[in-house]
Amino acid sequence: LSPRQGCTLACNKRNTGAFKVKKIIVAFVLLALSGCGFTTVDTGHRGVETHFGKVVSESLPEGLYFYNPFTSDIEEMDTRILKWDGETTAYTRDLQQAKVLFTLNYRLDPTKAHIVFQTVGQDWVGKLVGQVVHEEIKREFGQHEAVDIIAQRDKAARAIEATIITKLASRNVVVTGF
Repeated sequence: LSPRQGCTLACNKRNTGAFKVKKIIVAFVLLALSGCGFTTVDTGHRGVETHFGKVVSESLPEGLYFYNPFTSDIEEMDTRILKWDGETTAYTRDLQQAKVLFTLNYRLDPTKAHIVFQTVGQDWVGKLVGQVVHEEIKREFGQHEAVDIIAQRDKAARAIEATIITKLASRNVVVTGF
């Protein structure tokens, strides 16, 4: 062997050893990253971290979060203001039927998103809001005669709004307008 060929073989042996070390490091990094998931909680949402399905933390604000995807998950709950244009039928005390059109603006309390997720789930709007609103409109209309409702429409609307605000607040829903 010439000195030049000997150097090439020795250099290749050194490079092969360094290459094996690099492969091991890359494999280790890939293995570590495969056990690490990440997600972002978008603006206007709160994250709820679950570990094997159990809620394990307070509501997570917007941002980037790392978690173990094999045992944990981060669910998003919408905390933006939502608008519901609704309609219901109610009967007055004198048995007159009234068609009631309403608009409700509401949102999930961001500090209580984890509680709502744990007790109600993602479909909190359908389970918490509609029942209260319809019930309170019908209750208030049933206490007055049709003539009184027409004459004191604003007063009745404020009474309905106050009751809805109180009842939905106990369910971690904030009413911003009715």
